[in-house]
Amino acid sequence: MHVVGAFLGRRAGSAASAEGAKDIAADPWGNFIMTGDYQAGATFGSITLSVNGQNDLFVSRIRKDGSWAWTRRLGGSQGDTGYGI
Repeated sequence: MHVVGAFLGRRAGSAASAEGAKDIAADPWGNFIMTGDYQAGATFGSITLSVNGQNDLFVSRIRKDGSWAWTRRLGGSQGDTGYGI
């Protein structure tokens, strides 16, 4: 399995409805930045996000040790998705 696939399998967030990562990139220091969308709220590590519309986009930074550094929600009253980093 690819290292990113193994990483995501261990560190996936959880949502009350649906969520999906659309893109992930590694920075020069071995951390990951990830974007995608979720519906009905989602939890990333200890960070819980609400939803502001049909679905909202998220951007997360995951440290090289696998812990969640931060996650931000963006979105309005309609459906929003992050497609690329």
